[in-house]
Amino acid sequence: APSTDPVAVLCSSDRLAIQVWAECRRRGVDLGRSVGVVGRGDIAEASRPPVSLSTLGTSDAKYGDVFASLAAAAHSGEQIKSGWSFPWHFLERDSTAGLRAD
Repeated sequence: APSTDPVAVLCSSDRLAIQVWAECRRRGVDLGRSVGVVGRGDIAEASRPPVSLSTLGTSDAKYGDVFASLAAAAHSGEQIKSGWSFPWHFLERDSTAGLRAD
């Protein structure tokens, strides 16, 4: 993707997403604006500041649908809402709330 496009990293677990968040912070990456991180499982640590990670709450979704919905929301600027065509519930938090294309 061109550098002006937002990037979303979909992790297989919230624990991995927390590690990605820590590395972004270490490198000075603008997490939640130019790079988004999404975990899976919604463990308690994911919702606590300063991490506040967006997370998916089920294990039976098709990743292609998840990426397509995240990309559409990033380009439209609309908040991600429930009612997607796959069986996940998405809890949007700081790690994706401000994604935008430059």
